[in-house]
Order: sequence, then C-alpha cells, then structure tokens
Amino acid sequence: MATSSYSFENQDGLSVNSGHPGASDIETAGDFDNSQYAVETIDSFARFEEIDAAWNDLFERAAEPKNVFQSYNWHWHWCRHYLKNNDSSIRIIALWADDRLMMIWPMAIDRSMGVRQLKWMGAPVSQYGDIIVDGTIRNSGLIERVWAYIIRHIRVDLVSLEKVRSDSPVSTLLKAQGAITTDCQEAPYLDLASAETYDDYEMRYSGRARKNRRRHRRRLEELGPVEFKTIESGEEAGELIAKTINVKRQWLKEKGLVSRAYGDEKFDAFFKDVASSKDRSCGCLVSVISSSGKPVGFDVGFQTGDNFVAHIGAYDLEFERFGVGSLVTEDLFRDCYGRGIKNFDFLAPQAAYKKMWADGSITVCDHSYPLNGRGYAYAKGVKWFLRNAIKKILERSPELLRKMARPLFSIAGF
Repeated sequence: MATSSYSFENQDGLSVNSGHPGASDIETAGDFDNSQYAVETIDSFARFEEIDAAWNDLFERAAEPKNVFQSYNWHWHWCRHYLKNNDSSIRIIALWADDRLMMIWPMAIDRSMGVRQLKWMGAPVSQYGDIIVDGTIRNSGLIERVWAYIIRHIRVDLVSLEKVRSDSPVSTLLKAQGAITTDCQEAPYLDLASAETYDDYEMRYSGRARKNRRRHRRRLEELGPVEFKTIESGEEAGELIAKTINVKRQWLKEKGLVSRAYGDEKFDAFFKDVASSKDRSCGCLVSVISSSGKPVGFDVGFQTGDNFVAHIGAYDLEFERFGVGSLVTEDLFRDCYGRGIKNFDFLAPQAAYKKMWADGSITVCDHSYPLNGRGYAYAKGVKWFLRNAIKKILERSPELLRKMARPLFSIAGF
C-alpha cells in the first residue's frame, strides 16, 4: 500500500499506526471528538479479505436498506469476476477507530481513453454507489475529512462517482465541493408500507389496469397451469438467473437496444455466483412465472432488511401478448408483502412501465470531480457532452446505427 502523509489535524506530528492488525501503511488521523481515528488505503485483494468481519460488522450496525450494493459479500463476488489476476486497481478507503471500522468507501481505479478515474467498485453490476458510515460520526465532519484525504493521496485525473442517490451523504458532499453533475435519472419506488395488504395497496391502480391484468392472466391460464414462485439463494436460483439473463439478452436484441454490461460474459458469471452462493449471500431472490411448466417471465432482485431492489426483469417475447411482464411484477409485489418488505425499488432509469406502478422516485446522479486539466476535459467533453449527445441521437436512430455505436460506447466507458 502507498504510505500516507496526511493528518486530519495538521501535517506535523504525523505517525504510522503500525499496531493496527494487517496494516503497515495506515496513517494516524488524529483526535476528533475525543476519539482516535486512522485512515487506510486498501489496494490489494488479500487485505480486502482480511477486513471481512469488520466490514460485515459495520454493515450490520450502520448500513441503510439502500446500501444493498455496498455489502462485503457483493464486493467479494465482484472482485472474483471483475478483477484480473494480481489486479491492484482497488482503492478501498477505510476509517478506523482502533480495531473498529467506522467508514468505508469501496472504490477502484479505472483507465478510460488514457484518463485515470477513481470510481466505485461494483461497476457495471452495482446500481447505487455509496459509502457506509457509522451513525455516530455521520454528521461529525469526518466524511469531508476522508474526502480531503482521498483527493490528496489517490493519484488520478478524475474522481467519477456514478449512480449516487440524492439522499446519500456523498451527494451532499459532492455538491458542496462543486463537482460536475454529468447525468441524472429517476429511480421509481413503491411504498408498500402504505397499505396493510397487497389487495388494499392494489386499489390505488385504476380499475381498467386491474381488469387488464386479470384478462391477461385468464388468457395465459387457457394455455395451461400458471405458477409463480420466488427462489432464494441456492443452486436453483443460479440456474434460473442464467435463463433470465439469456431471455433479457434476446429481448434487448429484438428491441435493438445496446447494453455494455450484457455484452460481457463476466456479467453472467457474477450473477450466477451471487444467486447460487449461500455462504456469501447477497439476499438474492429470483422470481419466475411459468406457463405449463415453461418459465416465461422473470425478475431478479435483492432484499436488504425491509427493502427490495428489482435488478433484472425479463420476459419471453413469445408471451408478450399475455402481459407476462406485468403479471410477474404483480405477483412479485404480493410476494414482497409476505416477506415484510416495505419499500420496492425499481432502480433507475425511469421507464413508462415503472412509472405506471410507482408511488414516487428518487433522483440518482453521476458526478465528476476533476483533479487536473485532463480530468476536466474528460468530464465535460466525454462524460457530459459526448455521452448525452450520443444518447439523444441513438434515441431517434434505427436499430442498425445503435448496434454500430456499441464500440463507441465501450471505448468512452458508457
């Protein structure tokens, strides 16, 4: 690890806290609120594995439901599939109070078009980027001081923190620091806690919409028995998630849509392991609706406490006329009630079908903080202007042009 040379207090009196287990290069952060803190930059998978228990402990006592993509297990699976052998790109920033982990920033260095960027770990599978911070120090100013440490010591051209929810402390920090906002989207959600049962909740939808779903279900039942089930982490879930991704990929192809993530085989392997693993569970739930034993509609999501995020939705295009996408979603809502889930998160981006179901939405933005001219040019020229221009053009373009644009998206890091 690179030796640090920054103190929260001042540049004098700097010392190395060599007594911390497994950390040879941790700086003493100084006294703050009568407590002693130390900052560590973790840049090896070996050291990452050593803080397993500490990270899990912090997650259990401090994580919010929205932090589903900040669990240790999620990042452990990500490292196995998205880090190359001997890869030293991870830059996890940890704040310690003696042996107690108080704050974690899971990040990694990525190079795009010659620009070194500090980004969240977890791309492209994580849908929210965030930190985990102990509640006792959340409003203490330590978040800003750790940020100052990051800016001073992680040698990159650009800090690019994407998919940050507007209710995250990182969002507040970046706005105060004058970061460039390169993109914003809406993540629709359902407030399931607003009704005691799904039958009560469903009454907020129009009679016409409810009637259409009942009609679609009757038509599907005419083909044979219709079954819905939700599978928790395990071998069956792993097999179903593989089918889900294949159906989703075919759906994207038929619709002429471009997805960089779905074009990478690591995506498949990651989700299969996440769904199959019981020892390093991420709360994966795979839901499927079947017609005469054939899976035709799918949803893959993750539960954290009373929160559920719907990550991958797919349906067999041969059954599109039966509305299986709406049917599996409706059955999933009912299943979530049975699991005590209070908030159902569709994730960004907002789509017409999500908006049709949702009670509201939360803004999710990409932010860039350039550290030099190269970083500024990339943030403004590529991440803001070029990306938004390409998206607008492709929205109005035929399928052939969208397919031809895939390499450009990959080169630019979209």
